[in-house]
Amino acid sequence: MPFKSGDLVAVKIPYSGFIGDLAEVVEYKKTAYFDYKVRLDDGQELLVREHEIEEIKRDNPLLKYSIDDYVTYIPTGELATITKIDYMYNQLEITFEDESTSVVDLNVIRGESA
Repeated sequence: MPFKSGDLVAVKIPYSGFIGDLAEVVEYKKTAYFDYKVRLDDGQELLVREHEIEEIKRDNPLLKYSIDDYVTYIPTGELATITKIDYMYNQLEITFEDESTSVVDLNVIRGESA
């Protein structure tokens, strides 16, 4: 599936530590080793192969959330902070006030953006 400049993608490069990170395609850069240049949320740019990125639809509900947003974990009513957003698996990592963490789906949280 060819991507174009401006498309949102999830990066999936396990050996680099980039799993499920949100990026925007900056340009098509076909070489012997790479297909695209993408820019992560933090501004870092990566050269990737087409199979190392996955399309993210603009209506994806995860796009409403940001790192450090406060949410309520519905099963216990506890307040938590979003510490990681995984666009590949559509999950959030949240940290509770006691500093414990959990990886959850959107259906178990409620927040300002929900």
